[in-house]
Amino acid sequence: MTGRCGNGCVSWRRNVVGSAIAAWATIMTNIAIITGRIARDPDTRETKGGTNVTGITVVTDRPARDKDGKTYKDENGYTAKESEFHRVTCFNGLAKTVGQYCSKGQLVSVQGRKRGKRFRFDPARIRAGKGDQNLTLHEPRKLEIHEGDRIRWTRNDHRRGLFNADQARVVAVVGGKVTFETSKGDQVELKKDDPMLKRIDLAYALNAHMAQGLTSDRGIAVMDSRERNLSNQKTFLVTITRLRDHLTLVVDSSDRLGAVVARNKGEKASALEVTAQLTPTEKKNGELDQLKPEEANKAEKELARSKSKTLDFGI
Repeated sequence: MTGRCGNGCVSWRRNVVGSAIAAWATIMTNIAIITGRIARDPDTRETKGGTNVTGITVVTDRPARDKDGKTYKDENGYTAKESEFHRVTCFNGLAKTVGQYCSKGQLVSVQGRKRGKRFRFDPARIRAGKGDQNLTLHEPRKLEIHEGDRIRWTRNDHRRGLFNADQARVVAVVGGKVTFETSKGDQVELKKDDPMLKRIDLAYALNAHMAQGLTSDRGIAVMDSRERNLSNQKTFLVTITRLRDHLTLVVDSSDRLGAVVARNKGEKASALEVTAQLTPTEKKNGELDQLKPEEANKAEKELARSKSKTLDFGI
């Protein structure tokens, strides 16, 4: 029960905390306060309607944290920092003042309204590599590399001849710089702030998709009959043709895997089809395409072969 006691004053006879929370929830506000340094000189312009507009980028720092949520030290012994960049837009008289008196490196405190943008992506309409519809998901994690480690690139850098899924070897880690030897024998030196250092992963094991186009002398491959969408003829073909001399194929059951591979041609399917939310493209009239008896027997014989070889890389 409540009672009014004047403008802006409300008295509660019971459930004071709950009533206070309810009153607070009715206050809708959008106030942002940012204190940091200006990253670059202000950009001032005038709209067609005569409004002055000035834009600045304010940089703020905060302690960097590892995957366990703990802070850590950088190579100089100080608490590692990570920077965030905030775009600030000023109008009219304030725009003139900021454009005239503010400059790169200056410490400023900004209070205003934070305006965000909402984007909607339709997976069925996204065209890979075209326009502004590219969508990439990343999971940050800490990775240690040492001299002699084998790595693979996870993105392209055409200018320096570094290509996605291509492998390289760590030659040296000295003075905040890492030297790699590419698959072509060229040496590339990356500084600690080089973005390509965030686009690497260890390359001692690859999945079949990444192994396409690569070859090696020896290797171990793993296939599981329970992975019905991944265990197919195309994946099996890639797996057994990546090694020149020796292949050890580790399976849960050669009979079951042979039957699964024989039934599944591995035609391309969308993510919805793989998760069984749509009818698989290889389904016709409710049944999967069947191989000819001689083709099925050949696939099963390939799986029945037992070889034990020295490990070079895994799939």
